[in-house]
Amino acid sequence: MNLKVSIVVPIYNSEKYLSECLDSIISQTLKDIQIILVDDGSTDNSLKICNYYANIDSRIMVIHQTNEGQVSAQKKGLMYAEGKYVGFVDSDDWIETNMYEELVKFMELQDVDLVTSGYYRKGGDSYCSKITDRLVEKKYFTDADKAYLYTHFLKTCGTEGMIYSKCVKLYNAEILRGCMNDVSKDVITGEDCVLNFIYIQRAKSVYICHEAFYNYRMHSQSIVHRNHPDYLIQVNRLYIELIRASENLPCKDIVKEQIDRMIVKMTIQGLNRLGLYKNIYIPQYKIDISELQGYKIVVYGGGVVGVDLYNQLKVDSQLKVVLWVDKNWEKLCSNNPNIVSPEIIKKIEYDKILIAVKSRLLAEKIEAEIERDYGIDNKYIIWLEPKEYLFE
Repeated sequence: MNLKVSIVVPIYNSEKYLSECLDSIISQTLKDIQIILVDDGSTDNSLKICNYYANIDSRIMVIHQTNEGQVSAQKKGLMYAEGKYVGFVDSDDWIETNMYEELVKFMELQDVDLVTSGYYRKGGDSYCSKITDRLVEKKYFTDADKAYLYTHFLKTCGTEGMIYSKCVKLYNAEILRGCMNDVSKDVITGEDCVLNFIYIQRAKSVYICHEAFYNYRMHSQSIVHRNHPDYLIQVNRLYIELIRASENLPCKDIVKEQIDRMIVKMTIQGLNRLGLYKNIYIPQYKIDISELQGYKIVVYGGGVVGVDLYNQLKVDSQLKVVLWVDKNWEKLCSNNPNIVSPEIIKKIEYDKILIAVKSRLLAEKIEAEIERDYGIDNKYIIWLEPKEYLFE
């Protein structure tokens, strides 16, 4: 059998979610697949679960290694991949049953070396949002197309950004092997970003798909949510690798400026995570608060902008923050315990609800939701455009 796709699943202490993940993979409508499970030194029942599935499905290969990290496990799995194409699934997530059939169709009908798609961000029973690349859905293959991808790949000020995750992509196995070998083993934070930035330079063409087939589970133990004690060291390594990867681009000056912006943002995030002396907080975003002076403020929004504006306003003596809310507060309060449910707005006195998001369009959507769901007149709701003050 000529295998179409090898699916690599790195696994570490994932017993709680692993069966759901593996059930979604063995149920794929594309049948000629190879499933490579790499147990990265799990101390729970993950390896036992892997072996059980290998006994009921001959397409499954189980590899066990001492704990070396997710990237090492992905590379180990790739060594055993026999498929023409390669995909990755994280062991606490799950995929739609038609994911790889659809991605292979795009790969072959469009004749490309990479297909990247969207995903659903899910938390609990109620929260679900669809995330897609903001770049136009199409095939990128001309020199102009490729230049556009290079200068719009990074998620930074002034560019759109591509989803970095390997898990929403289908790769040409031969190209992928070369790219993964060229990513330093020392890069942990941002490894997907570096890999895909190298890959799009070597791919003859790329197809961006706005359909979503991958389900990303939001929970406190997820790898991307863990704080690493050496985070700032990792950011420095990421910077070195991205600069190296951009050296031969004709647009390298533009890309290097974007890398600088990205690294500054990540460094600020790292410093805030460390907890600076006397609770010093370094924001990325600020607003002109002159319109808010003397008011009791409810901050609505728990994303990056919301965190920054809450920290800016709570120390200002000219106003008072009486509440910080977000409709997804249950998913956000593990990192920011002051966030509570918007339902509490009904129980307190306030002057203005400040919508703390970057986009005017998103702010208008949230304003409509507040009016509809909580019966609040829009004269009490305000949005002020946040400024990335470091880059003004």
